[in-house]
Amino acid sequence: MRSSNAGNSRMDVEPLRRLAAAAPGRVRFLTRFVEDAEIPALMRRADVVALPYRDVEHSGVLYAALAFGKPLVLSAVGGFPEVAEQGAARLVPPEDPAALAAALGELVADDAARAELGEAAAAAASGSYSWNEAAHQTLALYQELLERKG
Repeated sequence: MRSSNAGNSRMDVEPLRRLAAAAPGRVRFLTRFVEDAEIPALMRRADVVALPYRDVEHSGVLYAALAFGKPLVLSAVGGFPEVAEQGAARLVPPEDPAALAAALGELVADDAARAELGEAAAAAASGSYSWNEAAHQTLALYQELLERKG
């Protein structure tokens, strides 16, 4: 099992590196800005994508993970619970490292659970979270607003 931590860290990652060294599998840290061209390779290598945000509405990483059909572990903040309702993610309370560790540990050990979440992520990316659906909803809103005005 491999994992990566990618992006600009806003904290000291040394304690995380020590924990990762003791964890099963291999954890890789990229504590820098990740260029768009690097994202496909990182997503293809990821077994699980974890977004343990404390506060967020949505995330570009979330939508990339959905597009790559990756199982997700998300903090229950912002719009993330809606993704979990699609069956694509496990939710954990924000700022709860024990719950995050338990969810990740369960998925690391369960190939079938990861596959199920990944299939739901791919379905969400081609359905309710697709660009076509976003365009459809945007056009419907514009039409509604025009009808109200007229």
